[in-house]
Amino acid sequence: MLLGRFGAPDLRIFIPVLGFGKAGGYRVLSNFASEWKSLGHDVVFLCPRDYHNLYYPTTANVKYLPTIYSTLPGFLRAKVLRDLFGLVSLLLALLGRAGRDDVIVANRDLTAFPTRLAALLKRSRGLYYVQAYEPEFYEFENPLLRATARAVSASTYSLNMLRIVNSPIYRNFKRLQSKHVAPPGIDLTTFHPKVTDGPANDGCLTLGCIGRVEFWKGTKDVVEAVQSLRDQGLDLRLRMAFHLPQDFAHLDWVDLAQPHGDPNLAEFYRSCDFFIAAGKIQYGAFHYPAAESLAVGTTLVGSPYFPATPANSYLFYECNSDAIAAALLRAIRDNEASRRARVETGLRDVVGLSWERAAATFLEHLRSA
Repeated sequence: MLLGRFGAPDLRIFIPVLGFGKAGGYRVLSNFASEWKSLGHDVVFLCPRDYHNLYYPTTANVKYLPTIYSTLPGFLRAKVLRDLFGLVSLLLALLGRAGRDDVIVANRDLTAFPTRLAALLKRSRGLYYVQAYEPEFYEFENPLLRATARAVSASTYSLNMLRIVNSPIYRNFKRLQSKHVAPPGIDLTTFHPKVTDGPANDGCLTLGCIGRVEFWKGTKDVVEAVQSLRDQGLDLRLRMAFHLPQDFAHLDWVDLAQPHGDPNLAEFYRSCDFFIAAGKIQYGAFHYPAAESLAVGTTLVGSPYFPATPANSYLFYECNSDAIAAALLRAIRDNEASRRARVETGLRDVVGLSWERAAATFLEHLRSA
């Protein structure tokens, strides 16, 4: 039963979420949902009203659910209670809407619990799409709270649901095991190569990076690496998208950009001579900045995240300022033919990452399970 355009019954797919955000994982859900709808399936997001509204557009339906959290007095409005009431709202909505053989897709650890319970009670098909090993993201200062949060998060990988992961690294990663891999896609009509080759600016080289708050994203290390190369006399500018740590706001060679929406983001990548995709954990996981910079033909300098390889990028295997600076210097000093060979390899490597193929692969795992 799948793939309505081929004559099999259409699916009803519910995606319960605790809000929408700007992180790449939410874009993945929006695009998967749109592709599944284009295949003839009925796709519905369920989201409590007390969270961020949709950021990445989708053609799927979005239902915002009432909760009692907004009626609580101010002193009770803590995140833990918001999440608790949000999960109850999602469970009630799933119990009222989902039916036998419908599909419920959990997208993170917390939503895995109502997904599994609703699937059990309604005889639906519970599915867990894992985009990262989330226990490592809990960094509470209190060691007991940190250990508890990580244990609860890791326990969701033992729930009796089909698990589909976004990268081969997660087939067997600590507490997470899966036989099914479905990488997300890229809009190759938007993230396309530069029209012309050569530096974006004469003389001065422009480096790009996506700025993030989380320490493991390596934003601070990137800025310090570029600073060290400038101290050696290299004429470099850094374009930082979305977030610049306050400690570096005074630097006149760093420009902060806000390229919201895929067309603007693609143009941001194309405006750079070199793009730096850094990170400190879970190497081998799918990484959107790496994939998108490869797709537009910008020379990639990055951590070993998929789909970056030594053949299409200049990799650094430790995310610190010295390692990043060394990889950048290697890329800058390399000859044009060698750099171009890496760019051409990268363009070939991303051809198979279209959203149409990604959505079909995902549903094929569901059919074969």
